[in-house]
Parts: sequence; structure tokens; C-alpha cells
Amino acid sequence: MDTVIPRVLLPQEATVAETKTGGPASEPASSQEVYRQWDQRDEAQVVDALKGRYLDEFVYSYCRRHKWVDGKRPPECTCTDVIVGLSWLGVQEAAREYKGIHVPLEKMRKVDTEDSVEVTLEAIDTKTDSSRIGIASQSKKMKLHSGQVMDDPFCAAKAMAKAQRNAIRPLLPVTLIKAWIESHRNHGSVPVLPTEHIAPLKAANQEPKAIPTPVQKFAATPQQPSKPTSNGGYQWAPSDGQVKRIFGLAHGHNVSRDKIRELIKTICGVEDPARIASRTKYEALCNCIVTGTPF
Repeated sequence: MDTVIPRVLLPQEATVAETKTGGPASEPASSQEVYRQWDQRDEAQVVDALKGRYLDEFVYSYCRRHKWVDGKRPPECTCTDVIVGLSWLGVQEAAREYKGIHVPLEKMRKVDTEDSVEVTLEAIDTKTDSSRIGIASQSKKMKLHSGQVMDDPFCAAKAMAKAQRNAIRPLLPVTLIKAWIESHRNHGSVPVLPTEHIAPLKAANQEPKAIPTPVQKFAATPQQPSKPTSNGGYQWAPSDGQVKRIFGLAHGHNVSRDKIRELIKTICGVEDPARIASRTKYEALCNCIVTGTPF
């Protein structure tokens, strides 16, 4: 299956996959449909992260012939002109593995209007000293499946997340994006593209399998979430989703990374959130982020 990547997930620039014969896979209207559906799914990922839900959808696939109601591509689809791209979560995780991309929140510009929120952010690649600007506008209203229109309590968080995505995505090397898509589209199998990014991705994918179940005090890893209890005869540790919840809450309440590090160290006594050893301290940390209560 050929890998086709839209250049930038912007409405006016969403590209369409080409078939093996070289013809366009869909009309221009379908490009807008791809962007709209992916954008809505990114919004859902942002909200799920803020609610502390576990996320693992890094790559979106779109087929104009076979699609479910939510825009996802059914597993029985074998078309070769499928359009693929990184989700909001995929962009964040790919940037984390690439390392060196910094988004200074102090440079963020937020404009509130009567009916929308617009956020402008800058992403900087410290390896190449290049930067990109990301802009996103989010309506303060949202339409439910029932047709009802109501206020969107997450409009500011969605605008910020999309602005980050739009700024970071152009800085990621195409070879890394292709390797990431090949890796995660095949459910974590080894990527097939011979690029300089394959080795670290291969090591990252194989590492959880190579490490046996730890027996030391802090037993939980991102691939092995612990149960939220301390009465089962073992040390409690946060699951991968619970760790992501900390940063999701911080993102939604405009708490800086430095402040988060300070809160984790002060409230929980550790620097790595994955090593928090008390459910009580974990909940106290989350409550402090949400309410802004002094610690």
C-alpha cells in the first residue's frame, strides 16, 4: 500500500491521494471533507485528553469509497489510494520522539471575539533554528449530533491544541512522518522505509517487548498501566492515561511546563510523573491544576 501524506492539514491545502494510474482519487470537495472530519476527530482527542481518557490513535486513514459514519476507515478496506495523516496526538508524539521542537507559550497570542477564539503560536526547531507559526480559530458554539447548538466549554483548549498542531506539523521531517505512519498504521510493526529515522523508531517499538515485567518499586510503564489501588499488595503507580491526564489538564488550564514540574515535585515528591507512588497525591496534583489552589 502506498503512503500518501497531505502537505499540511489546512482547508485550502489538504491534498488528495493519487491512484496508481496517476489520476486524482477524489474531487476538491472531498479534500475539504477529509480536513473537516480529521479536524473534528482532533477536537475529540483534545477533549478526551482533558478528561483523562487513554488515547492511542496516532494515524488517520481516509477512503472516499469506504468509511464509517465517524469518518474512520473500516478494516476491510483494501484500497490503494487511501489518504493518511497524523492525528493531533500523532503530531505530539512524533515531535516528542524527534526532539528539539519547542513551543514557547509566553509568545502565545489569544484573541477573543463574540463568537470565536483565535490562538497564534510559534514552534521552533532547535536543531535547525527554523520556526513556523500556527494559527487556529475555534467557534465558541458547538453542534451536537441531535442538532442542538450549545456553548463549547473546551473552545479555548481546542484552539490552542490546533494552533500547536499547525505550528509543529510543518517542522517534522517528511521521512520521520512517513516512518511514523508506516509504523503505527501497521499496529506498531517495524517501519519499512529505509530512512535515518527508522532505527530509533524500531528501537522504541521493540523496547516494551524486550523489557520483562519489572518487580521494583515503581512497576508501572506506559505499556503496563497499574490499577488505581494501593490495597492489592503492590505499590500504586499511575497508568499511561493518568500521566497524560496531568498534561492534558495543564494544557486546558494554561499551566506552563515549568509550573507543572514544580507542582509534581512539591506535591508528589518526584520529578517524573510516572513515578508518583500515591493515588492521594496524584488526585491532589490534578485538583491543584484544575482549581489553581496554592500548594
